[in-house]
Amino acid sequence: MAVEWNDISYERRAIWIEDQITFDEEGNKIESEVKTEESEGWVYMPRCNLPHELPHESEGVK
Repeated sequence: MAVEWNDISYERRAIWIEDQITFDEEGNKIESEVKTEESEGWVYMPRCNLPHELPHESEGVK
């Protein structure tokens, strides 16, 4: 699973999955789309698994 900050929705309490990271036999990282359409979509998360705010939302705030 490959997730970026913009793939997280606090309103939905979910993470959007559309890419995956795998490794070849030598250990090299391979980034690609998920294998099936059924694998793409929202994965819902309990509130306790999501951070209170995204790192970029707190930048510059003291």
